[in-house]
Amino acid sequence: MELTQINLFKAVVSTQSTGGLSPIMGKDNTVQHLLPLFLILLKDEHSDVRLNIISNLDSVNKVIGIHQLSQSLLPAIVELAEDPKWRVRLAIIEHMPLL
Repeated sequence: MELTQINLFKAVVSTQSTGGLSPIMGKDNTVQHLLPLFLILLKDEHSDVRLNIISNLDSVNKVIGIHQLSQSLLPAIVELAEDPKWRVRLAIIEHMPLL
């Protein structure tokens, strides 16, 4: 594997794990530690990372609530509506009712 493939692999694996951490960490820790990480990962250069974050929003919503989730992530989500990758735009459309 070349370096970029390793970085992509790490990012995708960590992103998939992140969605499952919210219930374990609880509301306060999710807001304090995971939401800033989500904001960074929503701007990742790899579309799989952005896609995984969007796909895990439901599990985060169950922990912190829709108000906190939309207040924290909505600007980044709206920006992703113009993402060059169609899969990311589709995921935004599919998960927008959540927000």
